[in-house]
Amino acid sequence: MLMRKSYTERHTQPEDWEVSYKYELGGHVLTPGTVFTVKGEPGATFRFIRFVHNRKNDAEWIDCVGGIGQDRPKTAATAFRAFRPARITRVLRRVVRKHA
Repeated sequence: MLMRKSYTERHTQPEDWEVSYKYELGGHVLTPGTVFTVKGEPGATFRFIRFVHNRKNDAEWIDCVGGIGQDRPKTAATAFRAFRPARITRVLRRVVRKHA
């Protein structure tokens, strides 16, 4: 069986982006794989990938994977999404995967 590629692979990004793979939010430290919910996305959960701060326009966002399928609302989707940190409502758990 083939393993999925890790979502934490580092790719090139614009020079004015500050990228961090840890983000502190209300006493929780989000690291890649931490599951959380987002305001305005009922029933959906997302997994943290990275925190990005754009120095050029002072914008901040969190890149994540997850959501709910649009055609099948009760199934999980693996869509790449980005949200402002203020929209995170609850940190659920840290997912730790063991690699062989």
